[in-house]
Amino acid sequence: MFILWDGAILGSLESLGSSSGGSSSSGSELAAPAAFQAAGGPAGAVAPSLQGQEAAAPAAQQQPLQPQQRPRQPRVEDPLAALSASSPAVGAEISAFSFLAVATSFIGFVLGLTDFVAGALALPSRQAPAPYLVALLPPLVLAVSFPGIFLTAIDTAGTYGVLTLFGILPCAMAWSARYGSGAGDSGSGSSSSSSKSGGSESSGGSGGALRGEVVELVPGGKPAARAFSSSGPALSDDLHSLIKRELQHEQTTYEQPEPLAKGPPAPFTVSGAPGDGTVTLKRDYKGETISVDAAVNLQEGVPQELEEGEEDEGDEGELGSEVVFNVTVTKGESSLVFECVSDGTYLDVRHVSHEPASGPESATAYTGPAYDELPVPLQEAFGSYLEERGINEDLGEYLRHAVYDKEQREYIGWLERVKSFLGAKCKAAQAFSSSGPALSDDLHSLIKRELQHEQTTYEQPEPLAKGPPAPFTVSGAPGDGTVTLKRDYKGETISVDAAVNLQEGVPQEFEEGEEDEGDEGELGSEVTFNVTVTKGESSLVFECVSDGTYLDVRHVSHEPAGAPESETAYTGPAYDELPVPLQEAFGSYLEERGINEDLGEYLRHAVYDKEQREYIGWLERVKSFLGAK
Repeated sequence: MFILWDGAILGSLESLGSSSGGSSSSGSELAAPAAFQAAGGPAGAVAPSLQGQEAAAPAAQQQPLQPQQRPRQPRVEDPLAALSASSPAVGAEISAFSFLAVATSFIGFVLGLTDFVAGALALPSRQAPAPYLVALLPPLVLAVSFPGIFLTAIDTAGTYGVLTLFGILPCAMAWSARYGSGAGDSGSGSSSSSSKSGGSESSGGSGGALRGEVVELVPGGKPAARAFSSSGPALSDDLHSLIKRELQHEQTTYEQPEPLAKGPPAPFTVSGAPGDGTVTLKRDYKGETISVDAAVNLQEGVPQELEEGEEDEGDEGELGSEVVFNVTVTKGESSLVFECVSDGTYLDVRHVSHEPASGPESATAYTGPAYDELPVPLQEAFGSYLEERGINEDLGEYLRHAVYDKEQREYIGWLERVKSFLGAKCKAAQAFSSSGPALSDDLHSLIKRELQHEQTTYEQPEPLAKGPPAPFTVSGAPGDGTVTLKRDYKGETISVDAAVNLQEGVPQEFEEGEEDEGDEGELGSEVTFNVTVTKGESSLVFECVSDGTYLDVRHVSHEPAGAPESETAYTGPAYDELPVPLQEAFGSYLEERGINEDLGEYLRHAVYDKEQREYIGWLERVKSFLGAK
């Protein structure tokens, strides 16, 4: 390609040279009479050469021109070459631009061609020289042997290749799709094939080998739909035979993962029953009951089974992804619940909550702060607390395989139940040493220290000193996790509820020496709350947001006085799609009932204060739990 490019440049320069030479000769002919007179010829005399031409002119006009005497056609000039010759700077710029255009095209073409050659011929990767040699040597030899072949090939490809690719092939494809032998009869072909062959031998028709279909993945690596394991059932087969075939395949190919052969890490024992969908491990430790639960349906990614002949493109960690599970430590009538995640090489805690042994009292109950916002020493102490009780990476590795095995066994059980429903007849131990220092004592001291710090530094925000805007009154109890204001208005009962755990941004307390980089609006962010106006047996519920300087309504729903009739009940349109006058009327409706920016400002600080007080209460309950004997 570079040789052809140099040849084109040299040809253009030669054209310019010949053109300029022709112009010089014409100029010399025109200058001949002047030179003759300057040499001493008479003023009216004509140069001898011109006299001969003038004398021959009449004779030439009387005789027809012979082919070799006809005038030459105008020369076709290359505008790019002429522009290059006009100035050395312009010529250099054109040469640089041309070189970059050819070079970038060459690089992209080489990269694509080497990948294609490596894949088509099963050569090593592009890092090896073999694909480059196969891709570049033949064109180089061809270009050196036939320098002009490039332009000829381009003309041929542009004429016949483009015509075939964009003209003939689309028409042929459309004709084949509409009138070809395989159009319109795939279903019948499949049906006849299945009726003749029957059973598992049927593999023709549009059913194909369903196992070979591409399974679309969703975030987390879990398949959007389980790949069907049976080999090529025809679509005309009934549901019962498909279920039966799939069940036989799963029962034949099922193998318990090797890490489960020894059982769970001692002294944990496996608990649960078929159909439960949860892997449960239990143990006792110093008067505590510890339960580890990993629900199959709540996993972000579960190890996928590989078919015969398939290879794992990554390590087992990539296959297994992570396992999420809860660790519940129960002592007396309350429990600490740890939300954990592990891939067998690490164990992370996502949240710690203190709950009654029977579970949270309500959906809005405050169960604990965000784990990553706890002081680092406190996080490390919680980690040691779990380690002392045998909650570590080894347990996470066991759970990772146990969840996969549980999913496989539950799938087989589901197939058996569905088959029965359709009317068919159905024929690790690693001891954990608890010796050593009681790490929970360190956790207890850290909790105690954190509690003392929070109790010492807590101050009620100044805007709350005067109480809520009249005539609202504060309602609620410690541990509720919701700020509730109530009032009556002309036979209506109005309730304003702001849940601490549902806030997108809550004012944060600054430690000593820290500075606020923004104003209070940035600190407080926004507060979201619901306003429920109840009259009789029904209510209007307004979902609102405010930062103390404005109040916006996001949604208005009409519901029964208790709660919506069902989760799918239509409760109202999107608020921003309502006519503007109607939105303004709803705003005036709330303003008349005292729902305004001042109430939003109060709620903003009240939610922050509620979170601080609930955090102190949570620390007190955890401290009491750890100190109980």
